[in-house]
Amino acid sequence: MKILLLRPNVPYVAEESQTLFRTDNNYLPYSLLQCATSLIEKGFDSILIDAKLDNLSQPETRARVVTINPDVIFIPFPHYAVDYVEELMLPLKLIKKDLFIIGAVVYDAFAEEVMEKTKIFDVLIKRNWSSTLCDLVDGKKLSNVNNIVYKSKEKVITNKERFDNINDRPQPYFHLAETWKYDCYLIPDSMGCNFNCLYCPFNKCKFQKREDDLIMHDISSLYDLGGTKLIGFMDEEMTGIDRTSLLKKLKKIKAYWTCNTRVNHINKRTAKLLRDAGCIKIGIGFGE
Repeated sequence: MKILLLRPNVPYVAEESQTLFRTDNNYLPYSLLQCATSLIEKGFDSILIDAKLDNLSQPETRARVVTINPDVIFIPFPHYAVDYVEELMLPLKLIKKDLFIIGAVVYDAFAEEVMEKTKIFDVLIKRNWSSTLCDLVDGKKLSNVNNIVYKSKEKVITNKERFDNINDRPQPYFHLAETWKYDCYLIPDSMGCNFNCLYCPFNKCKFQKREDDLIMHDISSLYDLGGTKLIGFMDEEMTGIDRTSLLKKLKKIKAYWTCNTRVNHINKRTAKLLRDAGCIKIGIGFGE
């Protein structure tokens, strides 16, 4: 079975112009590499296309996909790009009727809405992309796979959610990507959030801290491959927990990086610690 992992060239959204990780930013697709790693370790033929990196148009993207001729396509996308992704994938579905297309809405609260209207997706994954994707391609019945949304007799079904341990996830095979072409390496430092804001897509996910050694292994592996030195810690808040040991390690290797936090979890002392450890930018969100 040949499985294609596709990062689409989603158009830039002006509303994201002030965020750390805009849709036009050229950042390493960490989660897709993690999926590719899990599939390879299970013996599947896994191929990655980063249409964003190569700035591929829809016809160019489809041409590459046709050349590969995959049996399964996994394509994650932000909720506002549903129409773009449907337009991109529909011709491929028409060419190959048995093509199995798995999607993942980055803000998974929209998964049921997308599945209700979709013309192309067989399944949507809500969370734990790598382990859930492996469950799907292993041939498990959809009813027995956690964290997915699908249709059965035109009815949208949402299966039970399962939260895996962030420290049990595989270390990505970074050599699968052309790492030297990226402007920023996004790396997870935690999962979930300690708070329960109603509007937030991460409010159901229990907070988990990622081990320092795993984070540093990612960074050293990427630095060994060359390219940018900019690290983006992509999770909800870096300063809500004690990160003293990690900051010391980051300072030692002279990394420079960005992170997110809450306004009530930052002060002058904390900001100085972050700056001394190489932090160059902090994203702070405000709810309306």
